[in-house]
Amino acid sequence: MQNSEMKKSMNVSCIPRNIKILKNIFLLFLCLLFPLTTYLFAESDIILDTGKIAESTERISIKIPTDHSYLTTTSISYTNAMSDGSPAPKLVYVKSGEYYLSYNDGGSNGKIVSLDSNFKIIKELVSLKNFRIEDTIADSNGLTVLLSAFEIEKKGNYETKNFHTAYINQYSTSGKLNFSTKIVGTKEYKNVGDQGIDTTFGTLTLTKTADNNYATYFSTYRKWDDGVTHQSEYLALFDNAGKRIFKSDGKTPEGFTWNVSHSFRPRFINDGKQLVMVTVGDAYPRGLVVDSFPSRKRELPIVVPKAGANETYQYVPISTGDLYAKDGTTWITFDSNLNRSSYDIGLIIKVNDGLSEPIYLTSTTKQRERIPRIVPYGKDHLFVMWMAEDGTEKDKWFPKITKMNLETCLIQKDGTIVSKPQSFGSGKGFTFRAAARFFHLPDGRFGWVNDLTGLADQLEIILASPFQKETNVVSSNDSPTTQPTKVKIDPSLGKPMVAAIYEGREEEAISLLSQGADPNTIYEGWSALLYAAYFGRTDSVKALISHQANIDFSVDGWNALQLSEVRGHNQIVALLQPLTKSLSRSLSLSKSPNPKNPLTSIGKNRSLRAEIEPAELNQNLKNLGTPMN
Repeated sequence: MQNSEMKKSMNVSCIPRNIKILKNIFLLFLCLLFPLTTYLFAESDIILDTGKIAESTERISIKIPTDHSYLTTTSISYTNAMSDGSPAPKLVYVKSGEYYLSYNDGGSNGKIVSLDSNFKIIKELVSLKNFRIEDTIADSNGLTVLLSAFEIEKKGNYETKNFHTAYINQYSTSGKLNFSTKIVGTKEYKNVGDQGIDTTFGTLTLTKTADNNYATYFSTYRKWDDGVTHQSEYLALFDNAGKRIFKSDGKTPEGFTWNVSHSFRPRFINDGKQLVMVTVGDAYPRGLVVDSFPSRKRELPIVVPKAGANETYQYVPISTGDLYAKDGTTWITFDSNLNRSSYDIGLIIKVNDGLSEPIYLTSTTKQRERIPRIVPYGKDHLFVMWMAEDGTEKDKWFPKITKMNLETCLIQKDGTIVSKPQSFGSGKGFTFRAAARFFHLPDGRFGWVNDLTGLADQLEIILASPFQKETNVVSSNDSPTTQPTKVKIDPSLGKPMVAAIYEGREEEAISLLSQGADPNTIYEGWSALLYAAYFGRTDSVKALISHQANIDFSVDGWNALQLSEVRGHNQIVALLQPLTKSLSRSLSLSKSPNPKNPLTSIGKNRSLRAEIEPAELNQNLKNLGTPMN
């Protein structure tokens, strides 16, 4: 009796203990499961197919207050032999959410404009004369720019620009000059020690350091005691007030004034701990050079043999691409045809002071796969892009952009290919120059600024996203806007309406439409709807639809829907798709046409800059032209 009662008591006492153990196991299981499911949920939104990324990529037109350096793609080389060519426009942002666009006009004069959240110009902040913007960064201090000063020199019947001196300037986000400091420069190399900037073989770059100062890195020329002007790199550091940082002796500038000889396409980045510098040397040393500062550890992951009898000593078949760095790790991209059948795209990973072996992302018979760009993609991936051309001359270095295709691939951070190399946005007209630089926004979106628009006063932002997008389909039975009251057509309002659409002044365009502008106004073969679809003017498209514009009107076989598709304006595609009758055209059959500028025939004396930025709001510009020593 006693034993049976004891057994029963033991069994009862064990039940709560067993339940408690099971409960703990279940809770442990949940702890393990929820982080995983959270990760899977986050990763499920990431697009890992570059073809699908291209489909959702947007093209946002920006009407600038001046012209810009590059107008068409017909005669532009993707890259020069030893440099990327003239600096491309660059989009930067500050954490408070403002965007800024720096670019150079047709005379190489630097400009900075502010943009709203939809990338429309608010006003022009900085307008320089005889100073070209080489690079721009934004932080809490304002907009810091690396400039090259130039003079126009006449040689016979031709004019050339002598880029001679580098400056670092900083402007507030309202356009006020915070500081201007001369870095190095000379107009002539007469005396031993004269040193000036090299814009022929190098790219001038600017970044922040791990200790929150500013650093500039580029190639220079210097006259030596042998009477010859040689070329190498130059690294300079500045504090937040623009003052040069010196070594502990108080006399020697921090950084260096000479390094790899000769140095082509130097690039650098802050890896969170130190500066990582990558360049190509053709003499001492000869190959791909990876250096660091302040540790000053130099490595040559790719060594190029001494030039042969029929080669110039400058011939080094390697070009540096983009760099990306985070938490002490740097991803270095490059192209090379050394010991390969053609130029291929490669990757080297630098972790603290160690370098990986070169990892080749392509291995094809294409003659040129050149100048890669790299940008973070989601949490665990990297997006790599380059231009490629099929050709017959292995060593030709000057491919034309019109003969090249944009290609991309997705990789994991260890270099493993996730989405194999393939054409990006075939038929959509995506393109970029070797000088173009990626931007990466806090929300994960990324892209570049294209200056090969075919229009002197238009740039475009190419904006891609790693995340799935919801597409809002507009029913053909639903009117995008309230049906307008019928008004008498006033032919005189048609061209001003088209001009307003062209410039992005959509409120004005819609107002003119309501006053009687013909919704089917034609300028140079283009209807108002075609202009709106081409430039991504969504509100104008809605208004034109509601005013019974001809949806199927086309130019060179392209209607509004097809233009909006190839330009990546997805909202407009959703508006036009259910309303368009002709949907069968293949976009790959021909290149989409470019519209004419309607402003050339409307008010030649019109001040476009005054319309974007009233004079009373721009009192500082007169004082921004000449940097101070």
